[in-house]
Amino acid sequence: MPQTAWPGVSQAFYRLKDANEYLIIDLCVLKLSSSEKFLEPEIHGNVVFYFNKSRNVKPPQLDKEALVKKLQERLKRLQARFDMFNNFVQKEINRGHLLEAIDLYHGLTLAVLVEALRIKHNPVHYNFKMEYIHYELPSEIIKKLEHLYFVKNAKDLQGKYRKAIKWFNKTMTEIDQKEMERLIGT
Repeated sequence: MPQTAWPGVSQAFYRLKDANEYLIIDLCVLKLSSSEKFLEPEIHGNVVFYFNKSRNVKPPQLDKEALVKKLQERLKRLQARFDMFNNFVQKEINRGHLLEAIDLYHGLTLAVLVEALRIKHNPVHYNFKMEYIHYELPSEIIKKLEHLYFVKNAKDLQGKYRKAIKWFNKTMTEIDQKEMERLIGT
């Protein structure tokens, strides 16, 4: 795999011979100087050290206040992105370019909706996209998302696009600062 985006972090994936095809080893080696160590238990789970001889590396406390501020800024960016670009889906529907329309619908409309739903329901994993979504969002939301993701044709896309817009706008008005802080634990 290519080098990660984080300086001081090297990662390799291995598939063992004769092992289950879904079983891989994710080996990550981090330098002490690396700014990102993926150790906050609230975000990454409990870490197991196999090599930490000096015991210099310890899981840090999540900076909950910084996360709240980051999420406030993220919500502004999500709204701005939605307001600026979401109508490109309709533009491509109007042109009859369904492949472009579906790609934009997934990448702009639904991706932004999912992130907003994550901020509302499980803000520490706001940027996990679809990872663990079945475990972290209520089942009725999962069913609604599944319905919106699977598109039959142009007419179905148009209807689901409108529903997704309404749901995003509603979700953004329902995100409560105090509830977000409570979920984070501030």
